[in-house]
Amino acid sequence: MVLYHPKNTSRCETTMETKPAPAAPSGGMETAVSTVPKIRDIGTIALEALGKIDTVLAFELSVMNDHMKAMEGENALIKAENDMLKAKLVQQKEDEADIYYYLHKKLDANYEVIAQLESDIQTVKLERDAMDKAFHIKQDETQDAFAKEKKELTERIESAEDTLHALEVFRERKIVLEDTIAAMESTLAAEKDNHKK
Repeated sequence: MVLYHPKNTSRCETTMETKPAPAAPSGGMETAVSTVPKIRDIGTIALEALGKIDTVLAFELSVMNDHMKAMEGENALIKAENDMLKAKLVQQKEDEADIYYYLHKKLDANYEVIAQLESDIQTVKLERDAMDKAFHIKQDETQDAFAKEKKELTERIESAEDTLHALEVFRERKIVLEDTIAAMESTLAAEKDNHKK
């Protein structure tokens, strides 16, 4: 879906699923078959492992994993944009150095040009400072929002995993109980047969 974060240890497997295309109009066109990749994420794997105990919890777990990956992808895009802004700032600093060099070379030749260039330099400095400040504010806000949402999603995933584990334990106990009841019913039936004899 999006970028895969290296710290995300969720297991994700890909299989290929073949789906027939929709029926062609009544014109004799052949039916196409498209091959579409099917993603098996942790929710699907957990669902299969638990014998399809609770489809809703497994689906929610899958959706939360996908959403977290999407948030990590958005954060990567924002970081790339921030890197681009940093490169622009570096370029502006280099341009500023070139302007200063020109000023020193032409100092005795044209004072009006010098005054105009100094004004331009001041304008560039103000714009650069404003851009730098906006960049840091945006970066801090984005990282704080991402960290908060990631924490909430992580807590929800852990809660869902705990619930799935509890359901698995319940399923195992239920099987044992059903086996015990079946054995008791068999014993009871045998005793009834003995009493009849």
